[in-house]
Amino acid sequence: RMANTHSRPVAAGRGYWQTERLWALSAGLPVGRIVIADITELDRNCWFGQTQPTVRAVAQHVRQINEADLSYPVILAADGGLMDGGHRIAKAWLAGDTDIAAVRFAADPEPDWIVPPTEPEPPTEQLGRAVAAVGRLIVGIRQEQWSDPTPCVDWTVRELVGHLVGMNLLFAAMLTEQQPPERGVDRLGDDPAGAYRASAADLAAALERPGILDRTFAGPLGSATGADRLHIRLYDLLAHGWDLARATGQPVGIPDELAERSLTFVRTQLATQQRAGRFDPAQTISDDALAIDRLAAFLGRSVDPEHSARTIGV
Repeated sequence: RMANTHSRPVAAGRGYWQTERLWALSAGLPVGRIVIADITELDRNCWFGQTQPTVRAVAQHVRQINEADLSYPVILAADGGLMDGGHRIAKAWLAGDTDIAAVRFAADPEPDWIVPPTEPEPPTEQLGRAVAAVGRLIVGIRQEQWSDPTPCVDWTVRELVGHLVGMNLLFAAMLTEQQPPERGVDRLGDDPAGAYRASAADLAAALERPGILDRTFAGPLGSATGADRLHIRLYDLLAHGWDLARATGQPVGIPDELAERSLTFVRTQLATQQRAGRFDPAQTISDDALAIDRLAAFLGRSVDPEHSARTIGV
């Protein structure tokens, strides 16, 4: 394994971890197997950043893929995101493997250093992180759990995931001024996680249109900009991620600073809009609770302190 660094957004900016330290800290964790197709980083640009990849840069990664040692497990963060092992995943995928050895932190270790943000994270990237976090929850649903109840009392787990897919498609249609998707259609089929990824890709494509965040769109609750529509989709997605985690007994895995931003947005929005018929009354919760629990409580969920995100593990 080649020593390097891993980085990801944290509350104070962007955190960086030395991979040698991650190897040491994860050495005693139990090793399991994860499905390679369910690793969201497989379809993300994790190596080149904002720069255009050159032939030399690609060749360097090819060398690292060829030299990767699959006897070492990949390392996952507490939310299921990849912290180390991208080249091992690529090597296993090229070999036709369907799963790979992995360890997962129960709580992320403190970063080796943090770089404060120089500018705000684009809202589309915020949504992308939320989509990925909820996608990992969907992947973690066991076969026998699809008919289980959820905190959304009218929906089973499968129906809740169907709602997430439908809302992604609805917002994509709204932003592209297309006809809304037909209601009452089973869009999950035999691959709910794949249906979710496809619908999220449609929404991401709609949000890539030039000037889309500044345009104003009419809707059932009035007019709103594309940016407002994005933030509405974001808080709905995070709240239902919380619902899924509760229903399936998984750690929530949602970055707390995303939930904090969404809570600020929805508090402002509902200060001028009717709440009745959309959300149950806000529930009482401690001010020092994690933001995802406070968001859930504000949107009418009852948060049991013994089963909060802090207790179960974010």
